[in-house]
Amino acid sequence: QRYATDLLLAGVAAGQRGLPPPDPALFIAALGDILRDEARDPALAAEMITLPSEDYIAERMDTIDVEAIHAAREALRGAIADALEADLEQIHRDGRPAGPYSPDAQAAGRRALANAALAHLAALPRFHALAVQCYRTAANMADRMAALRVLTDIDIPERQAALDDFHDRYRGDALVLDKWLGLQAVSALPGTLASVE
Repeated sequence: QRYATDLLLAGVAAGQRGLPPPDPALFIAALGDILRDEARDPALAAEMITLPSEDYIAERMDTIDVEAIHAAREALRGAIADALEADLEQIHRDGRPAGPYSPDAQAAGRRALANAALAHLAALPRFHALAVQCYRTAANMADRMAALRVLTDIDIPERQAALDDFHDRYRGDALVLDKWLGLQAVSALPGTLASVE
C-alpha cells in the first residue's frame, strides 16, 4: 500500500507538470507475483492488489488536486489491467462461486479477490460487459454490490438498469439503500452531484 501510495503521488505530481507518470513496471510485477502465488491468502491478496482510494491519496497532499488524483489512479489501474489481464481473468474465474453461497472465511476471501480482480479489469472497456454479467448473475449480496460498485463508474446504459434493479430488490431495507445511495454519490461520472440531488 505504501508502494502504491508513493507511485500514485508521483503520478499526481507528474500529471500536474504535464509529464508522463512514473513507470509502474516493478509495482505491476509485484502484483503479478501476488496473483500467481498459489499459497496466497485470498482475502489478504484482495487487500494487497486494491489501490489506495482517492480520499486516502488526497489526505497525503498539502493541496488536493481531485482531477489529478483521479487521473493518476485511473492510469495506474489501466496499466495494471493491461499488463496482468490474463492473471486477473483467471483469478476472477476461479473466485466465482460454483455452488451455494458459503459464509466461511475461505469462500469470502475468494469472492473478495475475484471482485478486486473485476475492479481492475473494468478499467478496460472490453470488460464492461463482464461487469454487467457479474451483476446479473450474482448469487449473493457481496458479489452484487461489488459489480454495482464497478458499474457505477461506467457510462453505459446497463449502469442505470443495474441501479434500478438493485433499488427494486432492496427497497425495503434502509441500510442497503444507504449503500446504494453512497455508491452513486462517489461516482466519478459527470453529473454525479445533480444525480444525487
